[in-house]
Amino acid sequence: MRKLENCEKQLQTIERTRECHMNVRGLPRQIHENVWVTCIFAAVIFEGALRKWVLPAWLHPGAFFAKDVVGICYIASRSNYARNRYQNRLTLLGYSTAGLLFIGFVLGLSSSWQSAIVTYKNAVLWPLIAGCVIATTTNETWRFLSVLIAPTTIAMFVLGFKQFLNPPSSWLNQYAWTAAGLQSPVATFGGIQGVRATGTFSYISGMSEFSVFSFVLCLYYLLNSFTLKERFLLIVGCLAAIGCAVESGSRAPIVLMAFVAATTSVMSLRSARKTVYIGMFLVAVTALMLFLPDNKMTREYLKRWTVDPQETLRRFTNEGLRGNYLEMLIINPIGIGLGQGNGYAIFETSRTNQLLATNIYDDGASIAIYEGGLLGLLAFYLAPCVLSAQLALGLTSRVLALRLLAGTFGLVSVLGLIAGVWHDHNSAAFTWLQIGIWFGLAKGFVGTRRGRTGGLEELLIRKPGRIRMV
Repeated sequence: MRKLENCEKQLQTIERTRECHMNVRGLPRQIHENVWVTCIFAAVIFEGALRKWVLPAWLHPGAFFAKDVVGICYIASRSNYARNRYQNRLTLLGYSTAGLLFIGFVLGLSSSWQSAIVTYKNAVLWPLIAGCVIATTTNETWRFLSVLIAPTTIAMFVLGFKQFLNPPSSWLNQYAWTAAGLQSPVATFGGIQGVRATGTFSYISGMSEFSVFSFVLCLYYLLNSFTLKERFLLIVGCLAAIGCAVESGSRAPIVLMAFVAATTSVMSLRSARKTVYIGMFLVAVTALMLFLPDNKMTREYLKRWTVDPQETLRRFTNEGLRGNYLEMLIINPIGIGLGQGNGYAIFETSRTNQLLATNIYDDGASIAIYEGGLLGLLAFYLAPCVLSAQLALGLTSRVLALRLLAGTFGLVSVLGLIAGVWHDHNSAAFTWLQIGIWFGLAKGFVGTRRGRTGGLEELLIRKPGRIRMV
């Protein structure tokens, strides 16, 4: 009885604390966080659609930088929140990256200032946004997003399937570059039938990054779901995310999803409930593969793996895609200028020469050396090294919740940073937001583990609306 009374007192304390966070309009703080997060994700997901299908060319920069502007406003409006060690870590990463890349940024301004700004803000701004996310959001914010992103992923899958079936000349299959006046050929499945779908994004990379993010978010909350309706929605969201990855034609997202699914399956063996949920998901995947009415897209995707196995191996080993790091550093130890190898620089070069240019390197570290020299290389590997240590701690933790966080959000985030996210604005946004979710949820579990809040607080984080004694 005494323990129950203490829990009730803690509940009252928590409720009073929540009331203190009511804003001047009477809305709970939680609703405000949901609105901010929704706005950031809407700006990321629909930026390409606005540029391709809605806005004239002269308004494209507004859509392109919308997510960054929303992120800056988010940081500014949350400047008075209490900081924590996770936020401090990402903030320090952001400032350290800003210092290491400053010389390359100045050099880039003298060549193509737009490209330099794009890469610099990808590398510096988004760690700061992720840090702010850690300080202000809760488990319920991301549970809300998972329920929101599942139907969004389903709609994206339907759009991608429509794009796959339409010819390359279709209005649906244009790129943002095409809408801006550069005629670039639409990518297909390596000359095989079907268009590699871009969804609402400006290019294929956005669709593949979105599929991984949606899959990880839906899978994590599937393992922590409460109702049958929520489980069904999240399973369908996971399946739609797999479908989006197949539609994009990219091979890496499927490998990442399989890796994450296998890791979480192993971690969940001691939890009967989570094992059942993973079993439900695997049954749904099997049923989809066996009973899909038209598996043409799946067949064409599998051909990308089998038609040229050497190309597939080359992609995953970076063989022939990266430069000679030592030779590049000797030739130009300070680089040629930040942003000169990103998508905007390629667009500007293509528009000037009236010929479609390509990346000089496909390896993120090579591009970092090419643009920023030795300091660029140090900046590139700074975040992966720091977060790899955090990933190792998470995967070896005794707390299942922390292991699941590391095996889902942490795993794909570190691999994304190693691959390189500076030169793709969608990759930067999705990767750092994954890191924000990872650290934000870990902060909640670590806080309750150390007793900084209370036993009931932990139960509310893990099972809101279901208070039970443990």
